[in-house]
Amino acid sequence: MKKFIQFEREIEPMEWLRMATLLDTEGSIQIKRLESAVRHGCRNANHQLQVTVTNTDPRIPLWCKTVFGGSVTFRHPPKAHHRKIYRWTSGTARACAVLIGCLPYFLIKKDQAEVAIAYRDTIRNCGKAGHTQEVFETREVARIKLQELKREEFEPTMEHAEVLAQLDPRSTKR
Repeated sequence: MKKFIQFEREIEPMEWLRMATLLDTEGSIQIKRLESAVRHGCRNANHQLQVTVTNTDPRIPLWCKTVFGGSVTFRHPPKAHHRKIYRWTSGTARACAVLIGCLPYFLIKKDQAEVAIAYRDTIRNCGKAGHTQEVFETREVARIKLQELKREEFEPTMEHAEVLAQLDPRSTKR
């Protein structure tokens, strides 16, 4: 495992739990495919890990920035009766550090976080030669796997199915 960034202060367990909950419910874990960049003769980052938390209440993204760093942006609503949308974003190294800290607390996105962390392990200083085709392919496989995990349907256990059936008999397949 590579050495990742250090946060400005030690993150408390409750803060990791809060962040995991926010990512599970209001967040997104993405590996974005970028146009191949050639910098200093090195074809390097054609993928980028990104985690985001989006909400109409600015206190949530601002809390994320205060505790974990990153950036906060807002978007005007597409329709006049909609509210502004605030988004906290963190890129590759910081995003991975956040995911590692949240890993024990995820309920929904643990598999996605594990894929993203494995992707991060492909990040290396490539020098002037650039990355090999194998590295690009490994990153693309991780990006596709992450997309597939996002599309997976929740398969309830028998215990979940019983609770869901009590809430809504139509919610379980028989």
